[in-house]
Amino acid sequence: MPWLGLIFKMAEQQGAFGDSSEVYKVLQTDFTLFKVSELKLYLQDRGVSCSDHRKHVLIELCQKSEDLGLAIIKTPDDFVASTAARQTVNIAGERVKLPDLNQLADWCDDLKMMPDIEWTHVIVYLMESCGWNAQQVTSYKDTRGFALKDSNHLDKVKLHRLHADHQHLYIKADCHRQTSLSEKPYTVWVLLSLTGQIRSAGCQCTG
Repeated sequence: MPWLGLIFKMAEQQGAFGDSSEVYKVLQTDFTLFKVSELKLYLQDRGVSCSDHRKHVLIELCQKSEDLGLAIIKTPDDFVASTAARQTVNIAGERVKLPDLNQLADWCDDLKMMPDIEWTHVIVYLMESCGWNAQQVTSYKDTRGFALKDSNHLDKVKLHRLHADHQHLYIKADCHRQTSLSEKPYTVWVLLSLTGQIRSAGCQCTG
C-alpha cells in the first residue's frame, strides 16, 4: 500500500501522529450490539468457523478474534476494488462518481488549502476501510508506507479541490520506487472530505 506513505506524510506535516493504542481502545467493537448474522459475517471474514453457535458464543468468538488480531481474509484492497469504485463517494445520500484524477488539471502545491487531518481519521480509515486489526494499528511504523515516508521517497505533493458540490479534494504525490530511484515515479493519491476525513486512497504503481 504505497498510498499509505502519503497519508502518513500528510499526518506528519500537520502534527497529527498520536497514540494508536489509545485510539484503538476508543474504537474497539462492542459485539453485544451485533446481530447474529453480523457476528457470523465478522467471523467468516476472518476464517473462523461459526456454524451452530448461540449468540453469546459468537460474541465470545468475535472478541477473541479481535484480541488475537485476526486479519480479514477478504478485504477491499487495491487489487480487488477498482479505481472507479474508490473514487465513488456518498454525498447527501447519493452515490457520486468523482472525476478521474488523471483527467484533472490545475493542481496546486500550496498545501495550506488542505483540511486538518486528525490521527483518529487515519486510524478509522485503516480499520473500517482497509480491515486493519489491533496489531496492525499499533505497528503502523512497520509498514511499507511508513518506510516510504520515512526514507523521503514521496515528493511533489499537490492538491486539487473538486467542484463545490462534491465537497472533496484529491491529494497526490510522486512515489519513487524503493528498488530503483532512476525509474519513473508512480502516483499515489488520497481522497479527502473538506472536513479532513479520508474517504479513499490508491496508487498507480505497476510491477
